[in-house]
Amino acid sequence: MAVNSSNVPLCWGVDFSSLAANKSFLIFICVLNNSAAMSSVFGNLTVIVSIWRTPSIHSPSFVLISIRCVLDMSIGLFMQGLCSPVLLLLYVDNLQGFCSAAGPWLQMGLFINGAILFMVMLTAMDIFSAIKLKLRYRQLVTTRRMIIAVVLMVLLSAALSALSVTLPLVEHFLVMTVVVGIALNMTFFFYGLSYNELRRHQRTVQPCQQTTTSIAKYRKTFTTLVLILGFLLLCYLPADLTFLVVAIYGFTEASIQAVADVFSLQDWETRCIRMFTTLGP
Repeated sequence: MAVNSSNVPLCWGVDFSSLAANKSFLIFICVLNNSAAMSSVFGNLTVIVSIWRTPSIHSPSFVLISIRCVLDMSIGLFMQGLCSPVLLLLYVDNLQGFCSAAGPWLQMGLFINGAILFMVMLTAMDIFSAIKLKLRYRQLVTTRRMIIAVVLMVLLSAALSALSVTLPLVEHFLVMTVVVGIALNMTFFFYGLSYNELRRHQRTVQPCQQTTTSIAKYRKTFTTLVLILGFLLLCYLPADLTFLVVAIYGFTEASIQAVADVFSLQDWETRCIRMFTTLGP
């Protein structure tokens, strides 16, 4: 049966009973998330300690990377770590308890994942600034300015998460559709500008062995970035389309169940973006 509690919007019109009946799948998800949580926590903690124990590499870029690692580690601690207790409520067929617990849990995930998406966007902007500004980069992009930018993005993510409490659900999903879409487009836009700038540099600089080696290294780096961005799109596009469907058609049984059928909404939130953050280190 579907839970239809007036004070639990997460469960309106969504049938979780089939997921609750699949005990082996719930166990698999718990094991997967616990394993990923350990990888995320220890991997990102290693990166953070390595950065801050090496003063020679402290820079605005590494401040950004450190904050990103902290957010990724938070995913491991709070989202993947708390996934098993939340799903345990489904395992014992306590659907009402699951919906009540999953609401705050997913809202916390909305805040952390939003902040991570904004950090990815800032990383794309930082890379383009370093390539475009060259020697002026250190003068214009300071550690203080980077910290201010990071704090503003975290506050923006917190505000967007808080809107789920103050705004009607459909209006909140509409806002999230616009914000996630803008962040994704800006990320791809600045990586595209960086690629074009490197191509222009390759055509204008006189060829030599050192230049050829440098360009080859950049090309390999951008091949890796393309793969990462593709996975980023795979993670966040279903969320943006989910927000869009609900914003257009409302939070009805037909709209939300259609999204659930296409994107496996019931388990997507606990796997796709979590796996993206696990690969962060």
